[in-house]
Amino acid sequence: MQERGWTNFHAHTNVDPCCEPELTPALYAGLVGDEMRRVVITDHGFMHYFLHETDLLWSGRWMEDPEHFDAAREIGNANLRAGIDRIRNLKNAHVFAGIETDMMRDGRLTHDPGFTNEFDVILCGLHFAPWIEKLESEEARERAWLDFVDALLNTPEVDVFAHPFRWLATVNKGRISDDAIRRVLRWVEECGVALELNSNPNTPETAEVRMLRIVADRGLPVVIGTDSHAHAQITNFSLARQRLALAGLTPQDLYMPEVEDFIARKGRRQSMASRPVVDRSGRPITP
Repeated sequence: MQERGWTNFHAHTNVDPCCEPELTPALYAGLVGDEMRRVVITDHGFMHYFLHETDLLWSGRWMEDPEHFDAAREIGNANLRAGIDRIRNLKNAHVFAGIETDMMRDGRLTHDPGFTNEFDVILCGLHFAPWIEKLESEEARERAWLDFVDALLNTPEVDVFAHPFRWLATVNKGRISDDAIRRVLRWVEECGVALELNSNPNTPETAEVRMLRIVADRGLPVVIGTDSHAHAQITNFSLARQRLALAGLTPQDLYMPEVEDFIARKGRRQSMASRPVVDRSGRPITP
């Protein structure tokens, strides 16, 4: 582990009703120190838009019918603006504004695109996909998930693929094929998206260990996030260390970009052509 601690790229606040009420940006700022030297606040995009309709929120119907998102745009944008302002008003150089967005079935993200460049880092993960869950076989669900991930990773706004294999592991009772992992990591490499090593026990151990061995070999970018919903989770990177140890790796074996790397690459959000070209160590290649 780095002596000065890690940046926590995945952190939630009490915007999310699943979080402890004390989780505010100010609390995170107060916990910056030796263990967590910086933090990116990444509340769920969909939470800002559907918090007022909890039945709709947790059903995931808005993923299949984005008209729900359009109907909630005004209130969601107001909530999102307030959330960004809470972070920026801290004026703390160690606390950054991000988002954990989702991609709906029509390819749009669960935040108004007008906010995209206000975020220092954009995480995207899959939380709901009712149309995939309805498929009868594990193989069919994995194929449909791969199609969805392919589209997600080719979305220029996305910086980090959050908890990459968690959703599939949940709906497929832990089954994730080696082929699926290899394909996802090939697409990550082609698209210039970073992967998250999620230090939360609800992520699949076997898939993440396999993922880490491949990314270390290929020099793919990896960030660490605690995915914190409780005070005790905020600076708890123990699971990330455990997964690294199981993979036979140390942090020094990984290419771990910093927040500034994502901020500097904002231009690549405009199109696929503007994505940076990197060598095997993850360093940009100048034409």
